[in-house]
Amino acid sequence: MIKKIIHLVILICLLPHLTIAQNPKTEILILGTSHLHQIKGFEPSMLNNVIAKLNSMNFDVVCVEKMPGQGIETHDFSALYSFINSKEYMKQDYNGQWKIWLKTNFASGSDRASYSLWEMRNLQIAANILNVVSLHPDKKIIVIIGSSHKGFLEKYLK
Repeated sequence: MIKKIIHLVILICLLPHLTIAQNPKTEILILGTSHLHQIKGFEPSMLNNVIAKLNSMNFDVVCVEKMPGQGIETHDFSALYSFINSKEYMKQDYNGQWKIWLKTNFASGSDRASYSLWEMRNLQIAANILNVVSLHPDKKIIVIIGSSHKGFLEKYLK
């Protein structure tokens, strides 16, 4: 009986988020980014072309992950952003960083724990995005986040 009550409470809490998230008028774009502070020679002006393109999309809400190289020579990061938001990059990133944890079986369990913690982090980010959606229904929202999260979040929010 207690289990049924808990399931009902969870359903009641999540229902507003699920219905709003499926509202066809709300648009979410997830833009993956590199950790720019780690790029030697980075200057904010290198994002001018990226910002101009994003401005042309007229977003109502902007969500940015607090972030703890390419494009330095040309002072333009638009090629970098195009690549790190491509399906090719997402596949390479997943295969290089995360798929390995599903193929190993460490006695300590640290392989599965690492992957589980990553999934938990992405699920929390997805929940935060759904909270923003519930506060801004019928709006166009851009989420700027580390590029490794992009594929997972798009899958969760689909």
